[in-house]
Amino acid sequence: MNALSVHARKLPITMLLEFFRASIQQWFWEHRNTADGLTTPVTSYTERKLCKRNRKSISWTVKPISQVKFEVLDMKKGGKVNLQDKTCTCKQWQFSGIPCGHVMAVARYFVLRNITTHIQKYFHTETYKSAYMEDINPLDHISE
Repeated sequence: MNALSVHARKLPITMLLEFFRASIQQWFWEHRNTADGLTTPVTSYTERKLCKRNRKSISWTVKPISQVKFEVLDMKKGGKVNLQDKTCTCKQWQFSGIPCGHVMAVARYFVLRNITTHIQKYFHTETYKSAYMEDINPLDHISE
């Protein structure tokens, strides 16, 4: 926002507010149109992340510990995945909300077709659509 408003900061406050309102209106319109075009259960950003992590983990080895716990050997430190708690010792899954490469290896091991249950809801298409469904309306004329 700071870089966007570098020129508008010198305007009177009413014009500055109108600048921000118009910018947000444009963003919402663009994101709403993007969301309407999504056909997958998760956003395109999430799809790209999942594909990248899946490719990275293609050669990793999965060793089951129990029905919900797995050890994944990745030629480095490895990782221990707990599907029930939605945790991995690499912490990437907990921090990002998107399954890490270790989880992707476990998903391949079990031939899980629906990995979306392991993705935080804020990366789902429905959440994305609902975030931008509100209209940003213009303000009344300055005289009013």
